[in-house]
Amino acid sequence: MRSTLVLPSLILLFAFIATPLPVRGNASPDPVLDIAGKQLRAGSKYYILPVTKGRGGGLTLAGRSNNKTCPLDVVQEQHSFRNGLPVTFSPVNPKKGVVRESTDLNIKFDAATSCAQSTVWKLDNFDARVIRYYKNSKSCAAFIKNRVSEI
Repeated sequence: MRSTLVLPSLILLFAFIATPLPVRGNASPDPVLDIAGKQLRAGSKYYILPVTKGRGGGLTLAGRSNNKTCPLDVVQEQHSFRNGLPVTFSPVNPKKGVVRESTDLNIKFDAATSCAQSTVWKLDNFDARVIRYYKNSKSCAAFIKNRVSEI
């Protein structure tokens, strides 16, 4: 009796292993949305602001100390009435001009500086003791304000 159950069990097990799992295929990741629910467009200018009002302003560029104006760091404006500098999102692999979640992209500040460095935002010399990042797919720590031309 036991040997008669082994063969059907093995066949059933093989069928489950051989059946491919459903995958998303070539579907694109979801688009990133601004505060108005519109898709972020590659090449358009936006402000990055805190989700909670009264917690400072938008992002801008500043020297690392009062004595040095270069190199520049990305910092948050102290006052909530300041939007900071507009940024442009440029996906590494643009698809129909829309910025998508979980994809590589460049973030460039729309600013003229006297520094020789680029205004493209990149992570450099990360110090885990100073800053912690939290990933939550349901929310994020900042929102993207409507296109600069719409404000």
